[in-house]
Amino acid sequence: MSEANDVAALAIKSALAPVVINVTDPETKTVAPVLLVPVGMARAEVQSALDARLPAPMRRVGVINVASIDAFLAMVNRHRSDSTVVYCDDGDAPRLTAVINDHLPNTDGKAGFRDHRVVYAPELSEQWKAWTEHDGEALSMSEFAQHLEDRALDMIDPAAPMPPSTKAILDALGVKAAAPSVIRGLARSLTIHESSRVTEARNLQSGEAQLVFESTHTDQDGKPLTVPGAFLVGIPIYKGGPGYLFVARLRYRKSGPSITWSYSLAQTDAAKREVMAEMVRRVGADAGVLVIEGQA
Repeated sequence: MSEANDVAALAIKSALAPVVINVTDPETKTVAPVLLVPVGMARAEVQSALDARLPAPMRRVGVINVASIDAFLAMVNRHRSDSTVVYCDDGDAPRLTAVINDHLPNTDGKAGFRDHRVVYAPELSEQWKAWTEHDGEALSMSEFAQHLEDRALDMIDPAAPMPPSTKAILDALGVKAAAPSVIRGLARSLTIHESSRVTEARNLQSGEAQLVFESTHTDQDGKPLTVPGAFLVGIPIYKGGPGYLFVARLRYRKSGPSITWSYSLAQTDAAKREVMAEMVRRVGADAGVLVIEGQA
């Protein structure tokens, strides 16, 4: 206790002036000088001063931030131990956190410092941002046409094989998905007829509608334009992640002589949870560690 009392006394003294003392690691017997500084100034860590004089630190400490699920698995497999636990937070800011030195199980298990971690915070893809930015937003004809042209490569042909869940959504909505060529043609037609007067006829069985554009110019004749009830969008939710097939419900609203357009991506929240669940499944299968839902 005498050494502890001496350190305490010197700490009190350091409130007035800096003091240098020697501290001995009880395990390695390594001696390191430590600077005690006045109150209100930066503190000096004893362990870091001791570690600096060793060939390697006494233990692993730090947070490793990675940019993909593959990198997360690689680092977890590199550093994991019997005490490693992965925590999955699938809230508004999803995050996977591997605590490499967590507590060992059972009440008599060895406690861990919990300060060596690997963190993966998935970043939303540019495609996801582009589509969700206008999800549910009323767009003018020219705005909607421009958006469809800009994102044409994200649209998927419904003739291609689709997951049962996508077909179930289409059936539940009572609509048919249009091919990308139809959507691109719609975009071009919308641009042409932007200032036309509109009348409509709707097929209640298929969800499709026909819009007749009556041009006020004598050199143009209005032609019926079939508007599909939905189209398919295939985009990754997170950067570097797999693509996910969304049903985009297409709607329009007449407002006087003009018309506004909107689309609604179905089941976006469920899709994000599903993607996170797949990540968790991969961690459990490929890393073989305990996975807990919640924050670390």
